[in-house]
Amino acid sequence: MRLGRMLGTGAAAAVAVGAAVLASPAWADSASPEPSASGSAVVTADAGTSFLNAAQLTAGQSVEVGSSTGDYQYWAFTQKAGQQATLHVGVTLADASARHGAQQWRLDLYDGLRRELQCVSGRPEVTAGQNAAEVELSCRLPRVRAYAETWSDDPLPGTYYARLTVAAANEQDLGAAMSSRVTLLESDGDARPVGGAVAPVAMPAAGPSAVAAAASDDALSADRSPWWWTAGAGAAAAAAAVLGYTLTRRRPR
Repeated sequence: MRLGRMLGTGAAAAVAVGAAVLASPAWADSASPEPSASGSAVVTADAGTSFLNAAQLTAGQSVEVGSSTGDYQYWAFTQKAGQQATLHVGVTLADASARHGAQQWRLDLYDGLRRELQCVSGRPEVTAGQNAAEVELSCRLPRVRAYAETWSDDPLPGTYYARLTVAAANEQDLGAAMSSRVTLLESDGDARPVGGAVAPVAMPAAGPSAVAAAASDDALSADRSPWWWTAGAGAAAAAAAVLGYTLTRRRPR
C-alpha cells in the first residue's frame, strides 16, 4: 500500500515538472520557431523612391509594401553569373467604389547602368478594370552572363533594379492607398554567352593522303617554274641576237 502511494506521488511530480518545462520560454521558442527572414517568409518594408535609395530584395523572400497610387517603388537585387531572376508583383488596388476608372500598372527592369531590360517572359504590364481588386505582374530576366561583348546588351553580374508604377490612371485616383507584394526568385544555369562555344569547321579536314598529294603537286609546280622562265628568256635572247646581226650586216644599195 505504501509502495503504491510512493509511485503515485512520483508520477504526479513528473507530470508537474514536464508541464513547467513546456511552459518555459526556452522550450516554447524551440518548439515553435519564428519564420526566418529568408525563404518564403513575408516581410513588411518600405520601398525606395529612386535608384539611389532602392530597397534591397532577397531571393525567396516576399516583401509587402504600403504605398499610394502614383508613387514609384524601387527595388534592388544582385545577380551572379549563371543566375536568372524572376520577379512576381501582386498589387492590391484601392477599393473599387472609390476608383474612377481603369488603371494600367507596369513593372520596369534596369541593369546597373540604368539600361532598361526586356523580359524574356511574364506580364510586365497589366491593365486593371474598374472593378478589379488586384493585379499580378511578372518579369523574367535574361540569364546573367559571365562575359559579353561591349556592343551587346547581355546582362552581366552586378546590381539590378525593378520599378513598379501606375502608368495610366484617372487623376482623381492618384494618391489613393494601395499595397504590393514583391517576390524575387532565382535559378542557376549556364553562364556562357549565346554563341560563345567554338563552332565546328565548315569543311572537313582532308586525310593524310590528300594532304601529301597536295604538297607533292605544290613542290612539283615550284620546281618547274624556274625552268620555264629560263627557257623563255633564252629563246627571247636568241631572237634578239639574230635580228641585231641581220640589221648590222645589211648594206645599202
